[in-house]
Amino acid sequence: MIVRVHGFDWHIYAEHIMPSLKQWINAEDASAVYQLFTQTRCAQEEEAVPAPLRDLLTWPRAQAFVKQLPRSSRIRREYELLCSAEAFTRVSDRYAHLHTPRLHQSAEALRTVWGALIEEYCLPWQRISIDEITALAGIAAPSETDDDLPEITAVGIMVGRLPTTLHLRGWLAKISICAMALFELLVCGRRSMPFGYLSGDPFGCYIGYLTPDEIRQLALILRDVQLPDRVQAEADYQQFLMQQAAGTQGGRMIDEVLPAYAGPFVKAVQLAERQGLGLLCSVG
Repeated sequence: MIVRVHGFDWHIYAEHIMPSLKQWINAEDASAVYQLFTQTRCAQEEEAVPAPLRDLLTWPRAQAFVKQLPRSSRIRREYELLCSAEAFTRVSDRYAHLHTPRLHQSAEALRTVWGALIEEYCLPWQRISIDEITALAGIAAPSETDDDLPEITAVGIMVGRLPTTLHLRGWLAKISICAMALFELLVCGRRSMPFGYLSGDPFGCYIGYLTPDEIRQLALILRDVQLPDRVQAEADYQQFLMQQAAGTQGGRMIDEVLPAYAGPFVKAVQLAERQGLGLLCSVG
């Protein structure tokens, strides 16, 4: 599974996306969210589905799901918290809050609507060229022979494959406990997502995010950090794998391996901070 981070437009998310979902879930008024959803890739791809199969489309299934949700006064307060980006974020740390806001039912269709809205409106790096991204990040523009070309794209910046993201987590822990915790919220599933997470799902693969304030905090911590050499890091991982295969006693933990993707991750943080964005992480 490839892990990527994406620039995350927090303002659009907090001021438009989540309020439209709140209006739908709490007040059963779908007008705002439907207008937004019709412009998404998900909705446009489903236009070609034959009429007899229309009930299987995302929007009718999501409508049916929302219609049957319980709406007691206590439950409505939880929906309010769930659909407030700022309030939800404050209680979304699974390690600190055993019961994060949720719908308490499988919300697959609603998660797809949410993810489609995120993809369409909240990922600005999708709408700028690779050259613009690399220029903003302060790195050389990639060429056809550049080994980093697949990692720096308009759809996000690759920061590793599972489980090698633990290399980054361990490296950050040596720098700062705060940096490690923020990485866990972004990449490791520590942060609860409003409508759940499903790896590999095209619209449900978002596992975590950081707000612009959290990005500024992380960027400050990483401002003068010394990055490990990528070739050395890859060799270190191969050595670790050989030790694992040999069953060496007292060997290192995977978290102790040098990270090969420290450079792309730090560049992603710097780019997001420079643009006033958050970061969103996808796994797939």
